[in-house]
Parts: sequence; structure tokens; C-alpha cells
Amino acid sequence: MGDVLSLIESLAPGLYVICGLLLVWNIRSLIIAEGELRYAQYGLEKELAERRGGRSLTMVVIMIEILVVVWGVSNVASPAWSEGLPDGTAEAGQRQFMTSTPGSGGDFEFQIASPQPTDVLATAAPPSTPIGTIGPHDPKLKCDTSRAWIDYPANGMYIFEDIDVIGTASIENFAKYRFEIKGPSSSEFSVYTQGDRVEPVVDGPLGRISPLDLIPGQYRFRLVVFDTDNNPRAQCEITIWIQDPVPTATPIGAGSIE
Repeated sequence: MGDVLSLIESLAPGLYVICGLLLVWNIRSLIIAEGELRYAQYGLEKELAERRGGRSLTMVVIMIEILVVVWGVSNVASPAWSEGLPDGTAEAGQRQFMTSTPGSGGDFEFQIASPQPTDVLATAAPPSTPIGTIGPHDPKLKCDTSRAWIDYPANGMYIFEDIDVIGTASIENFAKYRFEIKGPSSSEFSVYTQGDRVEPVVDGPLGRISPLDLIPGQYRFRLVVFDTDNNPRAQCEITIWIQDPVPTATPIGAGSIE
């Protein structure tokens, strides 16, 4: 799939030129056919003009569709595919290479070249899922953009590090809002550790989520807004996936590889 997208992206400039020329040519043919149809006096002339115009119109539509597809692949599909791939990792260790050297009798014999001593660093394995990836999730529940709304994290997003929750918590007779969460080991929502907030927020930071506070797994996370009578009047519920933070590389010293 990636090879096809890359091929189309590399051929895009040429396809734009070819399709553009064909598009101009067929628009010209369509205009000529309309003129012939307007001035045709006999049935056969009208039929021929209509056929020519129909073919030209069909080609115009096809060329426009091809241009749209090529543009979409080059500017949307191919970049999205590339960004969604996890980073590659280099091979650990060094390979041994067979080299042919002349022996004492003039014949060649194969020897194994030993690698030189080198510093070996421990490299962190990449996360199993790229940051920002959307996993399986249920729909948002009871969300209202003007009262209780979560813009970020997105519904179903994997979280590896501390992030700000962005959204809106604002109702009539506002008193407070808080986060509640339900995880793999619980069947009921509980208050998230950061507690209640007493200032309304519109399209701004509501608080933070930390993966260190939670065991890895799938969670339902919700924002609940209360009025001055301490009644919940609005809420927004989404799915999030918690995974362990990515470890950092640590040097383990120098040594030789046998």
C-alpha cells in the first residue's frame, strides 16, 4: 500500500500536466460540439455533435476525478500513511563478514574478521503504538460543545506521557467541575486524583492526565460539571488508552564484542 502511494506521489507532477492538457483539450472540444449543435440543421449533424459533446464531457469529468485523486494521495493519504508508521530501529550488534585471504600454499581460505571494540549503548525500544494513535473506542457520550466538551485528548487516543486536557466546562450557575475515570479493574467511575476545579473554562486547559497515576489499559474518562446546588448538570465521556512511558536510552559502558 505504501509503495503504491509513494509511486503516485512521485508521478504527481507529470500526471497534473497530462491531465491538465487533456482537460483543456476536451473542454475545447466540448465548446466546439456545442457550437456545431447550435447551428446544425439536419438530424445526422445534430446526432454527431451530441456524440462528440458527450465524449468530451465524459473525458472532462474523468480528468477532474483523476486530478482530485492524485491531489488527495499526494497531499493527504501519502503523508498520513508515512506519519502513522512507527520509527524503524537499527540492528543491534555487528555482523561478522567472511573475507578471503591467500593461504601459505597459494590457495584462498576464508577467515572471519573480528569486529573492533566499540562502546555499546542501550537503546530504548519504540512504543508499540505511535503517540497520538487512535485505538478502539466507544462513541463520545453526552458531550455539549458549549457546556461540557473534551477537545483533547481525542476519543480513543493512546497516552504515554503527561498531557493537558483541553476543552470546555461552563454552565449556568456554575460551581465546579472534576474528572472521573473508570478503568480495566473497576466497574464504576471514581474521582480522578486531581479533584475539583472551581473556575469555568471555555476552549482552554482543564487539567492534566498522567500515565504514572494509572495502570496500562483502556479507560473511560469523563468531565463532569456541577451547579451551585452541587448537582451534575453537564458531562462529556470519552475513551483513552494508557500505556507505560517510553524509556530513555542509558549508556552501559564500553566493551568488546567477541
